[in-house]
Amino acid sequence: MLSLFFRYHLFLVSLSETDLIRQGVELFNRGEFFACHEVLEQVWLEAREPQKLFLQGLIQIAVGFHHLRRNNLVGAQRLLHAGAAKLENTGPSQTWIDSAALLAAVEPILDKVADAKPGDVFITDLAHPSIRFASAD
Repeated sequence: MLSLFFRYHLFLVSLSETDLIRQGVELFNRGEFFACHEVLEQVWLEAREPQKLFLQGLIQIAVGFHHLRRNNLVGAQRLLHAGAAKLENTGPSQTWIDSAALLAAVEPILDKVADAKPGDVFITDLAHPSIRFASAD
């Protein structure tokens, strides 16, 4: 019997880039941040700039929320900040994700994390933003 880990990665190999991105976004939106990281990393490994930088930013934001859930404030702040900076620097060329909405949602969370003190547990109760696909208009 194949291990769950092996079956999961075997499934990822058979998906197209678009399918992987959609799956990664769905995982993020469900709050499964580490799994989102694993899926988007499959696309990131083969990507070229500027998509590579953009995907790295999404991955860092996902892992930042993973750290936030584990109450690792230092890791959360570092990765959310780095991910947001990468999304800001890639600009509108990555139109398949509404990065402006994601950045607007991440900013107040970053502010709360920056103001937090070690031991603050309200952090784990913060709602995470959703990633939306940009409209085609």
